[in-house]
Amino acid sequence: MRSILLCVCSLFLASCSSFDHTQKSITKLAITKQNDLLLSKIWPLKGTGTYLQKIDVNTKDQAHSFLLHLTLEAYSLKAVAIHTIQGRIYDIHLTPQDLKWSAIPEMKEALKPEDILIDFLLTQLSLSGLKKACPTLTVIEKNQKRIIKYNDNILRTITSFDKKNGVWQTVTIHNPEHNYTLSIQTVAQ
Repeated sequence: MRSILLCVCSLFLASCSSFDHTQKSITKLAITKQNDLLLSKIWPLKGTGTYLQKIDVNTKDQAHSFLLHLTLEAYSLKAVAIHTIQGRIYDIHLTPQDLKWSAIPEMKEALKPEDILIDFLLTQLSLSGLKKACPTLTVIEKNQKRIIKYNDNILRTITSFDKKNGVWQTVTIHNPEHNYTLSIQTVAQ
């Protein structure tokens, strides 16, 4: 048992030491080439607090699960993703001034923090907040389902249930262009 614990601790420490850190100033997130989500319009964030999320990602050929520790403040969004075997795999910190991002090399090559933030904001922003932040999109909401379109192209289909303290507790996000589905369960801490 002791050797297993040492091995797990070694893997965790190795993943922490091999993080690649980035910091940049950003004013918008590109949803598509024609559609930007203007970050100046998202503040202050609603649903402030600390949350734990279980996220299942299904792509056309793979499935992954991980936990996300999420801290929302009026002018700060912090997310730390933790895999049960690899430990911390990425973290994001977004403020009105900048975006800080670090990840293990495998995640850094496969994922951009902007994509993670876009899915979160497209889900959690109110309908009026989303229209202010990205007026070029068409957003249809009906029966806990949000369809986000540009022209005739569906960019996301988001189904959400059980909103508590301004944050959806159960969410499914489907991105048809990139062929992935996220299933997210959220609990407040």
